[in-house]
Amino acid sequence: MQYIALLRGINVGGKRPVKMSVLKTAYEAAGFTNVQTYINSGNVLFEAPETGLTTLAATCDQIMVETFGFSVNIAVVTADQLIQAVADAPAWWGNMPDVKHNLIVAIAP
Repeated sequence: MQYIALLRGINVGGKRPVKMSVLKTAYEAAGFTNVQTYINSGNVLFEAPETGLTTLAATCDQIMVETFGFSVNIAVVTADQLIQAVADAPAWWGNMPDVKHNLIVAIAP
């Protein structure tokens, strides 16, 4: 199943620096597959066997502590949940060129 981990408060103003290449490698070492990161945002797309979101978030936090030495707030959602949230976004949000399309293309297998 595809998941997205959204890490809050990294790489902001030089605080909590996280290199995406190191983050990707750490997720792969934890057993996640098809791991992709998005720019310097801390957003990680990965695949894992179907697991509870709370358990996945705890695993992702453990990765942060073990790899970078600090904990962050992490939200984990399924790719389907994120696609649905974008589809349900207010009409004004859709005025941004290709935002919905680009997000869905990035997530789709």
